[in-house]
Amino acid sequence: MDLETSLRKLESEMENFASPDNKNGFYRQFCFWVYKTWSECGFVDTEVVDVGYDCSTYPVKTGLLAAEKCPTYKDFINSNTGNSICTHNSGSGMACEEYSEKLQELFGDACSRKLNELIKQHDLVVPDKYKSDCEDIAELIFWECADYQEDPELYDICDSIMSRFGAIGYEVEPYTCNVCGVDPDGNYIYEDSQFADMTLDDFKRLMVV
Repeated sequence: MDLETSLRKLESEMENFASPDNKNGFYRQFCFWVYKTWSECGFVDTEVVDVGYDCSTYPVKTGLLAAEKCPTYKDFINSNTGNSICTHNSGSGMACEEYSEKLQELFGDACSRKLNELIKQHDLVVPDKYKSDCEDIAELIFWECADYQEDPELYDICDSIMSRFGAIGYEVEPYTCNVCGVDPDGNYIYEDSQFADMTLDDFKRLMVV
């Protein structure tokens, strides 16, 4: 089996790992993280500071628990962690980090571990022509070592795996519930998510399933 075919098989296995339908994949770690974090973290409010040339947001501790102030998953995952981050955007220098960003980190780390496990399981090795650029298949993928002109199929499958399961991989989307608008009454409108209206107790029940 050539490397491209092996990587497509690996990609399919990663897809299964990331799917919310696979209760033994990332889903299990996700449920544990949500319940533990939501049940223990404090609720952090947002302060908007607008000085004309810059409008930034800053976290404000309330002394309350997120379990008290966030009735559903969509409220929790879009709430503040208490950390400030630089946006690198003109006119909005600082912003509040949200738990959705922590979720992205969790997903990226979990996928990295699973990917390395599968690479070892399938005994995949770097082609000789790329051994001066990287030491293993994970580096071949995430360092974008494959040459598009010489190996377009290898480049495409590496790019697909990185885009889907990397540090900012989009396969995390079934687990997120981003704000996508505001209704006329000023209430947030959220993206569709099977987890959106789940409560902390719902996740507690998932922990023992």
